[in-house]
Amino acid sequence: MPKRVLIAPFFRDPQRATQLRELHPDLEVTFAHNDDEILEHIGEVDAFFGPATLEIVSAGKHLQWIQVPSAGVENYGYPELVNSNLILTNARGLYGIQLADHTMAFILSFSRCFNILMKRQHEEIWEDRKNFDSGELLGKTLLIVGLGGAGSQTAQRACAFGMKILAVDLREVEKPDTIDEIHPIDMLDQLLPRADYVSLCCPLTPKTEKLFSAQQFQAMKSTAYLVTVARGSVVDTESLVTALEQGEIAGAALDVTEPEPLPKGHPLWSMPNCIITPHSSGQSSAGRQRLFELLCNNLKRFVEDRPLLNVVDKSAGF
Repeated sequence: MPKRVLIAPFFRDPQRATQLRELHPDLEVTFAHNDDEILEHIGEVDAFFGPATLEIVSAGKHLQWIQVPSAGVENYGYPELVNSNLILTNARGLYGIQLADHTMAFILSFSRCFNILMKRQHEEIWEDRKNFDSGELLGKTLLIVGLGGAGSQTAQRACAFGMKILAVDLREVEKPDTIDEIHPIDMLDQLLPRADYVSLCCPLTPKTEKLFSAQQFQAMKSTAYLVTVARGSVVDTESLVTALEQGEIAGAALDVTEPEPLPKGHPLWSMPNCIITPHSSGQSSAGRQRLFELLCNNLKRFVEDRPLLNVVDKSAGF
């Protein structure tokens, strides 16, 4: 019997659809065009590419494996999935390149005062150089929280700028050459006073939810900047607003917020020391191709009963 997989409406171009259909002689591929078609077919298939929702898991009577298109799996911690024999794989490591590029764009924007100068451009003001203090990244200290794909890629880029790089991680990780020091995440508060920039690249888990609140902002230098491409809930928003208003930190750059999207009228929108992008750091056509290649690789492995890539520890949440 061929293995049967259902593909959610993510890869829509005909060429990729043809590639999936011709991927393996023992693989039967069905494409769903909407949520109704997913539920119509999910009870018939062995594998699914798409969101691992409770409704899908409950209806997938023959499901053995779900490949989700996201790196984060914080929405899939419900008991019916966590306690099941279903294999869950994610897209970790595939978005690291563009997330790291976005992170460095944030860091460079603050270092070179683009948060001020771009506003002046829209106001048609040739700002006097005495009114802003552009800096350099050479010799500055970056603390990376979470050394997965995004964190590792950020370290490579920051190293090329001559930054000193510290890192903390939830796991025990071997120290790459690009990093000066790596510590357990429990050491975070002791390391914060040393950092000029703090980059959040960690997954959202019970241990990282509101990891940054008043205590962490007070531990940072008043000249330091927070940059996050992780998840909005890693940061306590009210504490961040207070830290920016009271000058506990110099600024923050956020690609993710809590709540998300950030509502109109929220104080973060109008703060001159805050840069906000609309959860766009993961956007990249090359990243989408990497996801397609992972799906193809894992589908072949699934049909051939070989170990899958990017298997999630469902209990740990990453």
